[in-house]
Amino acid sequence: MMMAVDCIQAQRCHTNTCPVGVTTQDARRARALDVPYKTQRVHRFQQATVEQAQQIVGSLGLHDPAEVEPWMLVRRVDEVRTSSYAELFEWLEPGELMASPRASWAADWQRADPDSFKARPV
Repeated sequence: MMMAVDCIQAQRCHTNTCPVGVTTQDARRARALDVPYKTQRVHRFQQATVEQAQQIVGSLGLHDPAEVEPWMLVRRVDEVRTSSYAELFEWLEPGELMASPRASWAADWQRADPDSFKARPV
């Protein structure tokens, strides 16, 4: 989405000095952002993203993205090996973190803070 509004990835979002006016509260810099035009670009970008996702789902022989399973997605691990997402990642059952997190997730779950993106200290 950010590319659709001409983000140049200057990596100054947090400084309020975005050179293209995308991530600033400075009225002078924000004038560079043509909101009606960018709105159309973002809409077209999102529309194309959804269409491509539908095409990928259809190419898997499925009718809905909810039908995609981890074993259906494959990632190249190195020059000669590929592995499915089912093999690469640990998958949790719905509600598992709330009920009884696995040992491999427990420490991260305890450090998570629902009020901040910062993790709590251990």
